[in-house]
Amino acid sequence: MRALFSFLLILITAVLCAWAGMDQAGAGMSDIVLDSLRSNPKLIRAEQILADFEAGYPDTRVIVTLRPSAAASALAARSRRSVQVPAEFKRPGAPIFYNLRDRSMREELRKTVGETVARVSSQLSGTGMRETGRFSYQFGFSAEVTPGKLQQILTHPEVIAVEKDNVQQVHLAQGIPLIRAAVPRNVYRGSGVSIAVTDTGIDVSHPMLGGTPFPNAKVIGGYDTGDNDADPTPGSSGEAHGTACAGIAAGNEGTYDDYIGGVAPGAKLYALKISFGTGGYARDGDTIEAWEWILDNQDFDPGNPILIVSHSFGGGRYYSVCDESLPGLTTAAANLVAAGITVFASSGNDGFCDSMAAPACISFINSVGAVYDANLGFSLGFCLDPAETCAGTVPDSRCSSGNQMAWDTTAADKVAVYSNSSPLLTLFAPSHYAYTTDIVGSGGYNTSGDYIHNFGGTSAAAPYAAGSAAVLQSASMELNGSFLEPDQVRQQLVNNGNNLTDTKVSLTKPRINLANAVTAFLSDTHTLTVTRTGTGSGTVFSNPGGIDCGIDCSEGYAEGTMVTLNAAPDLGYRFKGWAGDGCAGTGPCVLSMDQDRIVAAEFTSFPWPLFQPAFTGRSGGGDETSFANE
Repeated sequence: MRALFSFLLILITAVLCAWAGMDQAGAGMSDIVLDSLRSNPKLIRAEQILADFEAGYPDTRVIVTLRPSAAASALAARSRRSVQVPAEFKRPGAPIFYNLRDRSMREELRKTVGETVARVSSQLSGTGMRETGRFSYQFGFSAEVTPGKLQQILTHPEVIAVEKDNVQQVHLAQGIPLIRAAVPRNVYRGSGVSIAVTDTGIDVSHPMLGGTPFPNAKVIGGYDTGDNDADPTPGSSGEAHGTACAGIAAGNEGTYDDYIGGVAPGAKLYALKISFGTGGYARDGDTIEAWEWILDNQDFDPGNPILIVSHSFGGGRYYSVCDESLPGLTTAAANLVAAGITVFASSGNDGFCDSMAAPACISFINSVGAVYDANLGFSLGFCLDPAETCAGTVPDSRCSSGNQMAWDTTAADKVAVYSNSSPLLTLFAPSHYAYTTDIVGSGGYNTSGDYIHNFGGTSAAAPYAAGSAAVLQSASMELNGSFLEPDQVRQQLVNNGNNLTDTKVSLTKPRINLANAVTAFLSDTHTLTVTRTGTGSGTVFSNPGGIDCGIDCSEGYAEGTMVTLNAAPDLGYRFKGWAGDGCAGTGPCVLSMDQDRIVAAEFTSFPWPLFQPAFTGRSGGGDETSFANE
């Protein structure tokens, strides 16, 4: 018996030692894998991706970017020939431009992306990877991966980059009078335009948001990419953030206490629920899928196309344009712009003085900071990290560990102390205290009512801007017969805004003045007419957009707008030069629209010999000689 006991003790000891050895070997192997991953050039911001592994988690969420197919490269070449490439796509490192206004080209891109992603994902599938989403208009997918699987993914020849699938969080007095929207919204109302709210869903049962089951007359479509289902409503116990944002942007006109409807009460809404579950968090991959859903459904209601996206989520800290750090989100935003859709995103509520959150830091997105709409009659305190803000802070037991209280006096047009500021910021819009829609019944922010009286943060500022853009687009269609390009929307709001200074950092940016922006259409508008002459053919483009024609065309521009004309001859022809209104030569023609202008663009054919093929002939002596035209 004693011998048996000794034998069992020896056996148990041996097994325990073996396990310990395996643990040490596994730990050593894990360190080797992590070191290998850390130095892999395909990983974007590797420290973010590896943080979960280093913290002991078995897997992490990533976005995998694939090499574009040959068919996509051909589509890109066709796009460059068919239309002028917008300036923002010409910057180094910018996403590939596809002419997504061309619906047939949009479908071809979707097809080749789908085939490529399905093939590569199938090759990589198996133990260590759980695919969480596929993209439709960019070559990539999102997935949950282990370290070993990530290492395998990086060796695939068609994988060109892997980034972290980051988690975004919500960016938590009516501002309509402050931005001088009262008159424009009563005249143009945002009619004929739809706004897509990518947020926590919209409670369509609210009377100001349709009041009937989804879809309804106000919220005409949507999808839940956070949970991958067809119901984009938050439910009675869900997060009310998206419902509040929708009420600011385009809630129906009406009066309930201080609520008078949204900035664009005539606009339609699409609910894109990007948050997962009932909380206020969303992943980058689900945001990309939502923005691609918008492309698929932009003309679901042709009389109310989606022209604007309001996004009040974000995270991280970026000191400069973050396109290269977030290629997935950047490509998705760029595709929206290429389709004529303007995107607004909240800058964030960290009190940064030299930076902002993503995705507001993306160059294709209009970032929106927050101002108070009035003197509220009392001071407000916000918990900020003193190491990350230049605002004055004091210790306060109500703030979580590491944060301190930043006290702020309130006044109309005073930039809120929490609003992230940076030279990247596009404009300001109102925030505290927005009176807006809440989840109906006992859910939401106000458990005893259907409205919230103090919704704020840059979360509120983004839908104020989105609603303003909808009114602006509605006015443009009625007065000019066409919608504005995204760069024109930005220009109208920026150029006609009221300049304000964020005193915590001495940064000056415009606050939206919708009356000024719309008035620019009513007066001080001049027509630029381009006529084509000569025996050749080609197309004339303008920046800002508007002129885009192969024959004679005209476009109205607000007074003072600097317009650059470029001519692109068709194959086999050349551009001979400009004539009229001071334009000359063959380079770009820059005009100041301080009066009506007429410009002629002359094209001509190449001289005949230039297009004769090389030929072979025989000279005396029988030698074969090649002749090529010079």
